Amino acid sequence: PIEEILADQSTLKTHYDPSDRILSIDHSLFTLQNNYNIKGNLTLSHHQDFNQTFDYDPLDQLISENDTFYQFDSNYN
Repeated sequence: PIEEILADQSTLKTHYDPSDRILSIDHSLFTLQNNYNIKGNLTLSHHQDFNQTFDYDPLDQLISENDTFYQFDSNYN
């Protein structure tokens, strides 16, 4: 993990996976945890008591974020 001392003298620890994606951030006031699928897309971000989920189509385009859904035209735009 990378450990930083902040201006208020608190410690922030950031953990990365081998692809340099953030796996977790730990601080005395909060924690954040991220999960990724096999293609490296963020699928879950958990911050305190809040989960944010992400789904992707076969082309790795974001199609949903929690209760928000996205659509693409026939050219995948």
